Amino acid sequence: MPPPFSSAFQKIERANKHIRDFDSAFQAFVQSRPYRFHTDGRMDTCPVCIIFDKPVPDELMLILGDAIHNLRTALDHATWELAGYDGTQDDKTQFPFPRSNQKDYEGWLRRIIPAAPQDTIDLFMDLAAYRGGRGSPLFELHRLDIDDKHLVIVPVIERCRVSGIRLKRQDMNTGEVVETSVPDTDVDIAMEDVGYHIGQARGLGFLGQGLSVTRNPLGDSVQLDDDLKIAPSIFFRDVQPFPGEPILPTLLHLSDLVREVIWKFQSLIAER
Repeated sequence: MPPPFSSAFQKIERANKHIRDFDSAFQAFVQSRPYRFHTDGRMDTCPVCIIFDKPVPDELMLILGDAIHNLRTALDHATWELAGYDGTQDDKTQFPFPRSNQKDYEGWLRRIIPAAPQDTIDLFMDLAAYRGGRGSPLFELHRLDIDDKHLVIVPVIERCRVSGIRLKRQDMNTGEVVETSVPDTDVDIAMEDVGYHIGQARGLGFLGQGLSVTRNPLGDSVQLDDDLKIAPSIFFRDVQPFPGEPILPTLLHLSDLVREVIWKFQSLIAER
């Protein structure tokens, strides 16, 4: 006989595999150098730009949806098994998510898990998996899963760390050219009207779908190292649950939260 809640834990492990696959696919995309660099050499006239010639691969959206769905399904598997211990399983049994807020939560619980004992009701009330509750990330996971049933969840590249930029300045007294390395720079970009994948920097006139790395008002010339590199991060869009949040840390956090829920189910059964 399998251990309690084994199918729910298996769903979590499958989700974690998808999360690792998502990370691997994104890193492979970055390592393929789907971008190019542009500068006219003068920081006072044009910033350095990174121009992406390829969008984020569709594969990432599909892997992301699979990870989300497995985490959401793990909650239903665990709730179904818990209802079996309570003797209250029926075809409506699932992890309860109200359509509104705390006011509707207990009523929704009673409809989804009919005749549940009080300790089960107390456990779900403590989870508070509704908007604004302690378990609101679980509610947002539920919303992500619903969204993915109708449209793919589109990730966006929103921030890059850039290394390998140097400034050159000619000393006014000696005429000597002095080189200065620019420290690794974190750059934010806004996602606007560019097919969701690559965005434009706010208020900075630049060429194409690029992003401004830095601008120096003194007019230093710019040199780009041959091994100039970027390390982009990937985020949920601002129209999705978890707006603007980095995808990988968010998924890992959700995986931990779902696992904690199932541990609480195990403890409840063990304490009876």
